Amino acid sequence: LLACSSVGLVGAAFLPAASASLGTLYPLLFLWGGVIVGVYTVGLALLGDRFSGPTLASANTGFVMSYNVGALIGPALAGVSMDAMGPQGLPITLALCFSAYLALAISRRAAETP
Repeated sequence: LLACSSVGLVGAAFLPAASASLGTLYPLLFLWGGVIVGVYTVGLALLGDRFSGPTLASANTGFVMSYNVGALIGPALAGVSMDAMGPQGLPITLALCFSAYLALAISRRAAETP
């Protein structure tokens, strides 16, 4: 999760510069998109590692619901940001979201490390 969120943050930072050229933008979106979708995959793997049986089903339900709330709120937040800041609002919003997720992942890891 740390790696996926770090790549997400770096990709968001490079998005404005990469958008000047399609030859740069498409490879960035391909690689960046593949890694950030890993947040979902790694999250599911961590659920399977931590929970089992009926607890796993409950944890998965909460995970999927949280992911879908983000999928509902994220585009609206990005749209409001783009209305307020223009096209730069999208990468700024993405960078802020990945920064928050990275901070959460770091704090969770620190809390679990003895």
